[in-house]
Amino acid sequence: MSEAEARGSIRIVKKTVPDLLKLFSHGNGRVDVLKCDIEGTEVELFADCRSWIDRIGYLTDELHPPYNAAEFQEHLRAAGVRMEKPWISAKPGCAALVCSRIRPESP
Repeated sequence: MSEAEARGSIRIVKKTVPDLLKLFSHGNGRVDVLKCDIEGTEVELFADCRSWIDRIGYLTDELHPPYNAAEFQEHLRAAGVRMEKPWISAKPGCAALVCSRIRPESP
């Protein structure tokens, strides 16, 4: 955004998922349900989610191409968690819908 375009803009404050967990976890550091709809930036969020993903009870997300359910599940495995009985709706070229309980990866 150019400086001219920025004048009169709304200021947006960046919050990380750990920041949001602190704000909305009722003091226990966990949330029951996290719904992500971040329009194509899923890979940036889930490629490095180890520090917070185990504090989510259930997760629902739209995965926008080229990011897909297999890559998403691999990022979760790398973070030490898995989706328990995932519900995945995927059509070629469209966003995949994912909903599942998050569990620690089995040893």
